[in-house]
Amino acid sequence: AKENNIEVEERRISVEEILEALQNESLKEAFGVGTAVTINSINSITFRDKKFTIAPLSNSYAQLLKENLQGIQYGKLKDEHQWLMYL
Repeated sequence: AKENNIEVEERRISVEEILEALQNESLKEAFGVGTAVTINSINSITFRDKKFTIAPLSNSYAQLLKENLQGIQYGKLKDEHQWLMYL
């Protein structure tokens, strides 16, 4: 992310903070990261009986990061972080 000039902040986020951001529409994007799925956008969040929809973005951080990660995995981009393990 930092290589793409994306400001990164690592911290705990409460459910209340997420709900407030959804309600005041300041939450613009959410995505999940994992070894099997790489990176996938989240299009809705449901809390108790209320479902919040997150509109897709044309200039998504998730898509940019996914393309970069898969580029490294498929050997199209240099692995500058030594993430790959060759067997």
